[in-house]
Amino acid sequence: MLPDLSAAHFAQVLLIHLAALASLNGELPETATAPLEAQLRREARDWRQAIADRGLGAGLYPAVSQALALITLADGAAGIANARTLIDQAPLLARAEPAEREGVLALLRGFYPRDGGTDAPAAGPARERLVVRELARDDSLLTAVWVPVRRTVCGNRP
Repeated sequence: MLPDLSAAHFAQVLLIHLAALASLNGELPETATAPLEAQLRREARDWRQAIADRGLGAGLYPAVSQALALITLADGAAGIANARTLIDQAPLLARAEPAEREGVLALLRGFYPRDGGTDAPAAGPARERLVVRELARDDSLLTAVWVPVRRTVCGNRP
């Protein structure tokens, strides 16, 4: 069953596509944000499965989501050293064991590879929704991504 595709928010073809995918999973996304949330739930299932497959604790899922928001805000990280530096800025990984941080890095590199690092997933409404959701949970993400980028771009100038 599909939602009413004549609704104004379905003028974007992407939302029609996401609504169709959601309907295949038995969901009926009727609001403008529902297809985006359905897409994020679909990705979350994949991340949770990958976390389990790697033998990482299920409690790392929020950190994966937060790290992905950081990567999105930074427009990805080329090279493993840059990706590691960026992921290490995730507040939810601050107290994680090194093996857990490396596991999150490996998981995200597997889903979103870029020159040995981690790419920002395709920009768009679903990714923006993830960033907004993560910023609402912890607005320190802006500082976490801004400070390393500013140091690189501005050379530590005030």
